Amino acid sequence: MAKILSIACSTFGNRLAGALEVFSSLSPAAEKVSFVVVHQVPPLFELSKDVQALQSELMNIENIHYILSETEGLTKSRNLALEHCQTKYVWIMDDDITFANNILQPVMERLQTAGSVACHTFESIKPSGQARAAYPKDRAPLCGKGLLKVASFEMIVNKDILIRNKINFREDMGVGGNAIGLGEESVLISDIIRAGEGTMHHKISVLTHPDVSTGNTVSEKNFYSKGVVIRRCFTGSERIFFYLRDVFRIFRNREDHFGAMYSRVKLVKALTKGCFLGE
Repeated sequence: MAKILSIACSTFGNRLAGALEVFSSLSPAAEKVSFVVVHQVPPLFELSKDVQALQSELMNIENIHYILSETEGLTKSRNLALEHCQTKYVWIMDDDITFANNILQPVMERLQTAGSVACHTFESIKPSGQARAAYPKDRAPLCGKGLLKVASFEMIVNKDILIRNKINFREDMGVGGNAIGLGEESVLISDIIRAGEGTMHHKISVLTHPDVSTGNTVSEKNFYSKGVVIRRCFTGSERIFFYLRDVFRIFRNREDHFGAMYSRVKLVKALTKGCFLGE
């Protein structure tokens, strides 16, 4: 039976073992999907001997398609993975997750019964067992603040629909040297919605992810990036709403995350620049 789902795992440098652990956490159902690993190793990067040995091992595992790339930047890795996946559906994946037990069957059942949907999102938990975020209702389309909370490893995209609409991850976004260091998932989904294609959330917890997030870092760069994400995702009054929401959150500083008033003003300036003057 032809496979319908690929898992596209991005990894960098000496983190390659993490991708293999992700694959192993699928066992014993790994043969039901294609597993694509994009391993970014810039020209001057020195791999450890263990990772060099692991490269050879991965090339000989039947269910793994290993791609070595000299590129840098996570969104470049995501797009390269999408290009090499040969299935209708592609699950965007990080190298530091653990899949829930026996999760592939319910996920694939949802994909096959949902109709023409360009992006499916699922749910994840922290190591503590707590939900990673507040999620939309089951089978609801993505919009508003729900759109802004999506993590890449919760997304399964319909590659055929993305190709038809010439949509991919914007490569000036995401970790790996870009000025816009986050939010590429939200912007991809917004591009899908603008193209008139469907999205759907599924209330199924599919994996565990470490309790860390680029989006939680307090810095001017991150708030500039948040502003750009708002600019690219929303228009009109909706853009103003999400901008003001973040401004009020910074100045209120309820949990003392944002420092003294001088620091908060700098964060708001960065957010404003991204939202109204950004790329």
